[in-house]
Amino acid sequence: MANTLTTMQARIFADSAIKKLNDFLLPLSSFSTSFSSAAAQKGDTVRVPVFPTSTSAASFNGDYSGTDRTITGVDISLNNHYFDSVAFTDRELAESPADYFGEMGAQLGKSIAKTVLTNVLGTITAANYGNAAGDKLVVAGGSVTVADLITVRQKLAAKGVHASDATLVLGLDYYATILGSSTLLANNFGGAEAVRTGKIPSLYGFKNVIESNIVPTNSENLGSFACAPQAIGVAMRYLAPQSTTGLIDAGMVTDDESGVTLGVRVIPAPLNGKVHYVVEALWGKSKVDGSALVRVLSA
Repeated sequence: MANTLTTMQARIFADSAIKKLNDFLLPLSSFSTSFSSAAAQKGDTVRVPVFPTSTSAASFNGDYSGTDRTITGVDISLNNHYFDSVAFTDRELAESPADYFGEMGAQLGKSIAKTVLTNVLGTITAANYGNAAGDKLVVAGGSVTVADLITVRQKLAAKGVHASDATLVLGLDYYATILGSSTLLANNFGGAEAVRTGKIPSLYGFKNVIESNIVPTNSENLGSFACAPQAIGVAMRYLAPQSTTGLIDAGMVTDDESGVTLGVRVIPAPLNGKVHYVVEALWGKSKVDGSALVRVLSA
């Protein structure tokens, strides 16, 4: 991972923060994203590409442009700036082992991730994605069956979304019930991952199956969902400090694979004998295609 921090403690802190953040933000891989280490300011706009679903081919009539589809995009305002911090006294800073900075970084990365994910998934409402029978499935997490997941697959297909283009995100109760289903035993998921690590590699043609302990109910009993990437757009950039004067350290850390980026600032407070380690994220989100998602409600 790319890490522009210079002090040992800050680098360890930042590396642990981005790893934990990336783990918790895995459900965001379901959507159209633009994550980059490029610097930006709050309020800037990022254009996130959205790739339309191809529905049919055509007979060649001498012109290859007959079925052209436009790769559209959505302009997303980076209007969310979240941070979390921890303060060390001079004595604590001197006596803390290096791995302690990693532990604190992981906790702050988790805190940022939970806030971001809760906000993004807050977009998944009846107002945005419909409330007709074809837009939702009502089943409690402890009662969900494999037949219910096939129904979700069918509802997506009716909206023009093939399962191979979609991700199934299951809340904790839903995931546990499916993982332990007597109909679909864990050792029948096509590999040993379910037994060894509790991960379902694939199911009924869905591109990905993701467990998330953060699925807000949105006051509508949301428990899980399935969607194509064009359902939601999410963007993230690095908020660089206007000046590093007076800071012990400042920089960014980026996950090489996902592009998810966090800013880190180490701010001294000599009057009270403390040093503040700050983790921050600059990001935005927007609903894109209201027909590309099916909600699973617990009641």
